[in-house]
Amino acid sequence: MSFRRPFPAQTVAVRLLAAAVALASLLILAGTARAQDDAAFVGVFVGVDTADGAGLLIERAAEGGGYRGRFLSPDQVLYEVSGNIENGVLQLRAEAETRMAYLRIQPVSVGLVMAMIPVEGTVPPDEAPAPSQLGRAVQYAFVREGTKLPNLPGRIRAAPDANTRYLATLTFLDNYPYWPADGVVRGFALIPANHVAMIRMFPRVQADLFWKMCDAGGLNPQLKREVDTAGTSCAEVRAAMTEFQARGTFDDFKADVEADTVTLRDAIACGQGMKARQRCQAISQILAEAALNAPSVGKILQEYR
Repeated sequence: MSFRRPFPAQTVAVRLLAAAVALASLLILAGTARAQDDAAFVGVFVGVDTADGAGLLIERAAEGGGYRGRFLSPDQVLYEVSGNIENGVLQLRAEAETRMAYLRIQPVSVGLVMAMIPVEGTVPPDEAPAPSQLGRAVQYAFVREGTKLPNLPGRIRAAPDANTRYLATLTFLDNYPYWPADGVVRGFALIPANHVAMIRMFPRVQADLFWKMCDAGGLNPQLKREVDTAGTSCAEVRAAMTEFQARGTFDDFKADVEADTVTLRDAIACGQGMKARQRCQAISQILAEAALNAPSVGKILQEYR
């Protein structure tokens, strides 16, 4: 059984999106895009390529018409967005705690392309910004959540180094199996505390992470505490993985890690406001059960022996 996960930014899809970005940029700037069915804009979308780690949720506003939602930028700033479709382009005002931007979003065959224009200072809701307030537009590409991209060799995001200041938790979860041990240690140290707490509710994912991190030159005090409080040790994790492979249960373990990672990713996306409400209600029940009854990593390892 193979556990090579299709990467979120696959070669063919990225080329298609890159071409779409270039075309959509001209349409957006020229204002000549034709009207689109608004269903193309509504839903949950996942960033790819330079938008890796970003998310976009768009809903029809319940009152007053228009659209509202949330945009999680690649640098993990969460914006509240609102606006309308004009000439086939969804134009949104995006506001975060200390930042503001305008988003111009155009549907393409494989998802959406976005032009994000940062704004200096503040702009009253019913007024236009001064030209001097507008920064340089940045282009991002998104695919609708659940889109199956071609299963072709893709680009793995480089492991974080000593200069890395932030890392999206979802990017970490997608990429850590392909990183060297010291990169996983650095990446784990960048995960917010609330996401670390969620990871603890999924001991199989924890065990897989520990297996990677225990191969680093040495665990820092924070990570050593994580291993110790999980009811295991690096020696036990290494021995268990060796035994799983000898007994033929390693594939079962990795399949269960994969399934738990899907749930964990959804839980994190729900916390960021980037998941459908119905799915988040189901996730909240899973987390409540896990908070009360999740076994330790040590006990989980015994299941495959």
